[in-house]
Amino acid sequence: MATRLATELIDRGYSVWLDSWEILVGHNIVDEVFRGITESEFVIVVLSPAACKSQWVQEEFTTARVAEIEQRQVTVLPMIIENCEVPESLKNKRFANFTQSWENGLRELTIAIDLHRASEATKSQSNRSKKPETFDKLNMWRGGVLSQPPFKILDKETPYKDILIGPPDHSEIEIVKEQLLSLVEGSTVQLSGWGGPLFPYDHYPSREETRLKDGVRFVDNFTWPYRSHSFHFWQIDKSLRFLHREHLDEDFVLDESNEPFIKGKLSREWALIDIVRPLLFARNLITHEKRVGTLAIKYFWGGLEGRALVQLNRNRVGFFRDYICRENEWVYETEIDLNTDLQEEARKATLNLFWLFAWDPEPVAIDVINRNLESLINGAVPS
Repeated sequence: MATRLATELIDRGYSVWLDSWEILVGHNIVDEVFRGITESEFVIVVLSPAACKSQWVQEEFTTARVAEIEQRQVTVLPMIIENCEVPESLKNKRFANFTQSWENGLRELTIAIDLHRASEATKSQSNRSKKPETFDKLNMWRGGVLSQPPFKILDKETPYKDILIGPPDHSEIEIVKEQLLSLVEGSTVQLSGWGGPLFPYDHYPSREETRLKDGVRFVDNFTWPYRSHSFHFWQIDKSLRFLHREHLDEDFVLDESNEPFIKGKLSREWALIDIVRPLLFARNLITHEKRVGTLAIKYFWGGLEGRALVQLNRNRVGFFRDYICRENEWVYETEIDLNTDLQEEARKATLNLFWLFAWDPEPVAIDVINRNLESLINGAVPS
């Protein structure tokens, strides 16, 4: 079981330490095992009746739990493959359940790893000093642009989503001003597909309403037309620095007169679109301008605190399930080149953002997000 798990995790891109692979003839077994535990991000405890009775196994996960509690260096992830008496030190943890389905258990395990890493990345960002460690020139340029009309009309209290794209700090690129427009037009992102109206909503047709104990579900009974839209920037300069800003409010609820209006929420679907579009634009830009090998992308969203993450149009149904954000800002940085896996980059950014909302995803939610991201990367708005 452990070997199969290690192999499948490696196939999914994770780095794995397994005793039978790492401990060689002549090694001190105890020293190597405990080194493997303390130098890892995660220790996966495979629980079965035999394992729960094993003194050696108990020593291993007890060591990992002590390191987790005292040093916060190791996270213990229990997985159960057969029903057994769970040790006391692990009873307060949620288990990845492999007893019914190997695939579902593995999905639960990888989600836990990815979400924990996203959380740690967010903590690392929040612990930084006010002076940015990277993207200094991009940040300085953004500050200068936003201080000029008409940008100053969006004050600090206005919720917004800023996207910055440009050469990394260690590189420079200059484009002849006359060539800039054609380069941007050739790199413009086009997304199209069947579905609801684009934000802002010009109208919303009649619907059937059903009240549920866990939210309000609106059954969409309208045939929406085929739509297409482009990704444009507010500000561009000949050093290939781009700024895009839009309002954060992109969800609707019903007021007392049963009419839709914008309120303080964040649509999961719109968040995915706004994460993918800059990645696609940057890749198109690199493809069209051969002198550009790498581009830096910075997401800077403000006004998130107290907002609820909601999911719309799940099988033609708007389903509201609130996860509340406790942070006011989301800042996420990445760099891409022609070899970057854009879907994986979008997935990392998505998990990093949704973690701020204390999002607790079911495996089906991760599957839907992966399918939506794949669709968006290929230029199609998910139905």
